[in-house]
Amino acid sequence: MRSKVFISVIVVVLFVFVVIFTTSEEDKVATFESQKVMTSRAIDVARDFKTEQFTIDYDESSDYLNYDSLPDRRKQAEEKYSKYVTESHMTKILMTALDIIAPNLAQDSKSHLSVKDISFEIGNMETESEVSLDYDIEIEFERINQEGKKEIISNFGQIRVIKTDDGWKVNKDIQRMDGLHEVRKQFN
Repeated sequence: MRSKVFISVIVVVLFVFVVIFTTSEEDKVATFESQKVMTSRAIDVARDFKTEQFTIDYDESSDYLNYDSLPDRRKQAEEKYSKYVTESHMTKILMTALDIIAPNLAQDSKSHLSVKDISFEIGNMETESEVSLDYDIEIEFERINQEGKKEIISNFGQIRVIKTDDGWKVNKDIQRMDGLHEVRKQFN
């Protein structure tokens, strides 16, 4: 009789362990899936931001450059980027003139600009509230005075996206835009 009780206790203990480990594994899968969704949202915001930054129609590019004062330029930049960037990154954009790089390039090269391709890889930080990404971007220059003539410039950078009360937003963008500087040299 004692052996039956002992076997019953072992079966119950084994059952409890199986349930614990199965539940734990399900939680791990759910957490992994949740992280994938959050990372996907962060990537979407980063992609939208870079696309907005480098999609410039030549005919409209001078509008980005015609501002009367710094408050006007800030308002213009906020209209364009505020749904993608944090307030601190907006300040950096204005201080480093990142908001006028692409319009200047469109004017200098007499080209329409667009993002041909952009790819992201997870960088060194991926948490529930912050994702760092390395990106490769291909920007297409379509000359307005040369029908069908297009150039592709490839560049890379790093971008940090954080979760805010307003959703995911770019908090830092380090552009390694050597290719864009080469384009500038061609037209100066």
